[in-house]
Amino acid sequence: MAKFKPFHEFQKPLIGFTPESFLDYVETVIPKDHLSRLVKEVIFSLDTEPIEAKYSFLGQHTYHPKLLLSLLFYGYATGVRSSRKLAERCISDHTYIYLMQSYTPQRVSSIQEYPGSHLNC
Repeated sequence: MAKFKPFHEFQKPLIGFTPESFLDYVETVIPKDHLSRLVKEVIFSLDTEPIEAKYSFLGQHTYHPKLLLSLLFYGYATGVRSSRKLAERCISDHTYIYLMQSYTPQRVSSIQEYPGSHLNC
């Protein structure tokens, strides 16, 4: 069984926000028809079991595949393809924070290596 970081909504709220108030904030800032919501809905409805099965249970917890897929799809859809820029957006852009559930990739290689390592799924 692979070890993923806890998979729940907004595990680490922004300064001054409780998880509930951050959800309210997101609801008011990101429109219901925003592309990020569509990407999240589509990606979270996918069966990622073949991808998840490739992860090892050894080592540190990793980002859930659905989070990384959401990040990559939204980035590609909005013209952000650089893994460094994607990582920066996870810190500064509320739509990326929403998609990554407040996780901020510490290593750009987490984003860089993801697509190539799962092409055979």
